[in-house]
Amino acid sequence: MWNDGITQRGLIGGSTRPADYTESHAIDYHGSAGMLIRRQAWASIGGFDDMYYPAYYGDVDFCFRLRERGWRVLLEPQARVRHHGQMSTTTRFRSFILECNRQRFLQRHGDVVAQRGTRTLDPRDLDREIAAARAQPAGSQPPPPTPEELAALAARLDRNPQDILRRELAVRSDYANHLEAELERVIAEREGSAAATQRTINELSATNDELATQNKRLATQLAAIDHQLQANQLWAADLERQLRELLASRSMRMTAPLRAAAARGRRRRD
Repeated sequence: MWNDGITQRGLIGGSTRPADYTESHAIDYHGSAGMLIRRQAWASIGGFDDMYYPAYYGDVDFCFRLRERGWRVLLEPQARVRHHGQMSTTTRFRSFILECNRQRFLQRHGDVVAQRGTRTLDPRDLDREIAAARAQPAGSQPPPPTPEELAALAARLDRNPQDILRRELAVRSDYANHLEAELERVIAEREGSAAATQRTINELSATNDELATQNKRLATQLAAIDHQLQANQLWAADLERQLRELLASRSMRMTAPLRAAAARGRRRRD
């Protein structure tokens, strides 16, 4: 038993070999499919609690209440029981009943269960929990059931079959409400997922429109730059043409000696 109320098979070191289990020892609980119970122990706590109808955690609660009364729960490795587990209901309904009854169990035994270890996947943690359960000391003989306890047990067992039918209908009604809530949750999740997808599509569309606008703006800027570049090329070509004409003109040829002399004078001064 872990501190969240989840139960686990007490396999020491994970072994399933019968030869590894030879001694009778104390355990947290035993499944109801293979119990041998003293009449006095059964009567003193009123047997199984109908609160856990139709199945699951009734045996766990029963063993915990036995210990509260002073009894010990023992495992006898030499005993053999053949049990076809999880054959009486569907997986979905079983999960529903398990969780409902686990919560009922925690409401009653939460303080005791809180002292257990935290559930992990480490086999060593499970071995420690098994060792802690085995270490439960044997006490004195618990007191016998009182007349009041015997009378309460007899009254509970003398039940009108209609009470059982009403309990069955109540469980089925709770299960139907659970399925309806699960269906609404799934629908809400899918609607939320669809809405989120639509928001993503809208965001991508807006981003695409923004990128298209930016591309148009860049195209306009590139066209302007290209136009300016062409204008600059024309201006440079015209300037080059004017320079060639100037160099080829008559005045440039006639003033060449003067310009050469001026250049030599500048060099002498430098």
